Amino acid sequence: MRRAEPQRLGDVLDEWLTNEPELHERLMEAKLLQILPTALGPFEKFIAKKYVRDGILYLRMHSAAARQQLMTIREELRQKLNEQVGVELLRDIDIR
Repeated sequence: MRRAEPQRLGDVLDEWLTNEPELHERLMEAKLLQILPTALGPFEKFIAKKYVRDGILYLRMHSAAARQQLMTIREELRQKLNEQVGVELLRDIDIR
């Protein structure tokens, strides 16, 4: 039995994730939810619920005033989050 040449773990994981696009997308969604508090800044304290589904970030807010302010910068926020994740993951942000 012949042994294969050693490979870097990162290379093996990249290859595996390339073959499993759904898993890769879920990992990117988890990464996005981790960086979200930093991206939201002071708005984070008004978030009741947050999740990503089918390329849409859903944010449920406690404060109508904070929701209005966030609505004005949501496209900017979407671009910033996609840039930080490194993938065009979000198509829209739904703020309620």
